[in-house]
Amino acid sequence: MNQDHDNTELRANPPPRVETAEILVEKRRGLSIIWLIPLVAAVIGLWLVYKTFSERGPLISIIFQDAVGLEAGKTKVRYKALDVGEVETIRLSDDLSRVMVQARIHKELADRLGETTQFWLVQPQIGLRGVTGLETLVSGTYIGVAFGGAKPTRQFTALTQAPLIAPDTPGRQYVLTADRLGSLGAGSPIYFRGVQVGEILGSELAPDMATIQLHSFVRAPHDDLVRRDSRFWRVSGLDVSLTSQGLDVKMQSLAALALGGVSFDTPSQSQPGVPSEEGAHFPLYDSLASVQAAGIVTRNPFLLYFNGSVRGLSAGAPVEFRGIQVGTVASVTLEFDPAGQPRIPVVIDLEPDRFLTPEEQEQYQAAAQAQTPHIPHVWMEKLVRAGLRAQLQTGSLLTGQLFVALDFHPDSPRAQLIYGGRYPEIPTVPTGLEAIETTVVAVLENLKKLPLDKIGNEAAAAMQNASRLLGDPGLKAALQSLNPALKDVQRLVLTADRELPALAASLEKTLTAARAVLQNVEPGAPMAVDLANMLEELAAGARSIRLLSDYLERHPDALLYGKGKEPGVKP
Repeated sequence: MNQDHDNTELRANPPPRVETAEILVEKRRGLSIIWLIPLVAAVIGLWLVYKTFSERGPLISIIFQDAVGLEAGKTKVRYKALDVGEVETIRLSDDLSRVMVQARIHKELADRLGETTQFWLVQPQIGLRGVTGLETLVSGTYIGVAFGGAKPTRQFTALTQAPLIAPDTPGRQYVLTADRLGSLGAGSPIYFRGVQVGEILGSELAPDMATIQLHSFVRAPHDDLVRRDSRFWRVSGLDVSLTSQGLDVKMQSLAALALGGVSFDTPSQSQPGVPSEEGAHFPLYDSLASVQAAGIVTRNPFLLYFNGSVRGLSAGAPVEFRGIQVGTVASVTLEFDPAGQPRIPVVIDLEPDRFLTPEEQEQYQAAAQAQTPHIPHVWMEKLVRAGLRAQLQTGSLLTGQLFVALDFHPDSPRAQLIYGGRYPEIPTVPTGLEAIETTVVAVLENLKKLPLDKIGNEAAAAMQNASRLLGDPGLKAALQSLNPALKDVQRLVLTADRELPALAASLEKTLTAARAVLQNVEPGAPMAVDLANMLEELAAGARSIRLLSDYLERHPDALLYGKGKEPGVKP
């Protein structure tokens, strides 16, 4: 209602008219400034696109066996725990046998992508080398990379597991040659005097297909310890062996127990400052004992023939001379002689340096180089002529292992070193047990030759004669008449036992009285001389009686048979 009133009032009293000026809009020629905004935006967009594409790293292709743990747009490529790329696409190969992964690598690392670059999948793993990849439980599976220079490439094949060493790790690689692989494999440690300095990278058959090549790596600065005359041998965490010397136990590390291991050393006389070159080849020995044996360069093969059992003797068994090893058994075989009899040839390798003086060694080396017939074995000819023989002996009662013992046997028949065969032959002697068996067999053969029937008949006849003699009435009567005589002898012995001491005492008194008288007689008088002679005779008589008494106490039967005689013994 108030509003109607106001409207009526406005109509009655209109407000004064205000004059306004007219605005003239003039059209400008050309583009408006407002179009600069989308133009600038477009330029910025193009620049961002260019910058993005120009700063993008290369796209590489990695071949995997499977895609377990891989995810496009999420799986990272990492180097030393830093992201250096990302997986963009994952697809199968045309033959469906492999997985093709395309990953974008940061631009600044493009020059690092060479033929030696390695990729592998990192995920949790538990193995003999320990537990790896635990960080992926939080961050997820990722692709590890080890960059390597050389010819640039964009095509790679992923490793099945992480490499043991990075391509840029300082050190040297070497090749070890062995007859068998054994427990060694990728990751097996390499030791130098108990300190791990490297590991085995892998193994493969040699080109000749007869040996195994193990690729090994020794880290710097320990690679300078590898010289041309270094020796490598196998080790294990626990090495227990029964030899002819007894039980031998060696301890190493737990890693060597699980993965096997290799140890090496260099002779102290090796020239310092001359490490072995990269890729050098070294033989791998089975044990430290094999390395020590390899230090004896000169060896001579000899032949032994054994007729008995050689059970417990095998190749590698020691050859000893009075407890000192002077060689090893090379082979044990079986053959038949022209007569068809079996015999066992045993070839041994002896080390002549063990037997020769330094001067003799020089002469031996000169003769060996001249290849003069038989001269290289003159030292053995002398030993064989002096009685040197080979014999099998038991090294361990627990295992029954045998070894060859060389020693002098002066009682053996004279022999010489035998030439004419493949190797010079050293005479042998049977073992102690074989000698006992031979003696027993000889005794039994001699017993077979004895006329046992005739001896038995004669023994039976002798027993019959003795029986008849014992049953003879005359013998019984003689024995009965002998009893009184024995009783008389017994009484005589008892009487002599009582009387002889009294007689000896009486003689002692007489001697004492005679000495007293002699003291009162003038020296030199005829009476003094007679008394002195009498005293000497009395003293001799007293000694004789004393000796007789003692003898009868020990031998009372002497009254019947005489001194020094026994019943039943003919004089």
